[in-house]
Amino acid sequence: MPAASTGRDPCGVTEGSLCTLHLAVGEREPCPRDSCAFWEPESPHDDAGCPFEPVRLELEARPGVSHWLLGLRRELERARDADQQLRVRSAPNGMLPPGLRQ
Repeated sequence: MPAASTGRDPCGVTEGSLCTLHLAVGEREPCPRDSCAFWEPESPHDDAGCPFEPVRLELEARPGVSHWLLGLRRELERARDADQQLRVRSAPNGMLPPGLRQ
């Protein structure tokens, strides 16, 4: 739940802030917030927010990862149905060691 006193949510994302992934590749784009395919919805255990804000410094040090994530986000946004979204979301599993795959 956003903190009223600072205008920030727990991840440090402010209303009208810039996209963490775009910043990591040197671009200034508005954060799409809940329109982003990666945005974490609020749950009973967690607040809503950008999953990349906590690792912002690591992403800035590895802009190639951010470029890849931006491409993945574009593919998710273009997916027309749940089957296409599942295929896009499961594609990274092929790059992970067997113990880390979903």
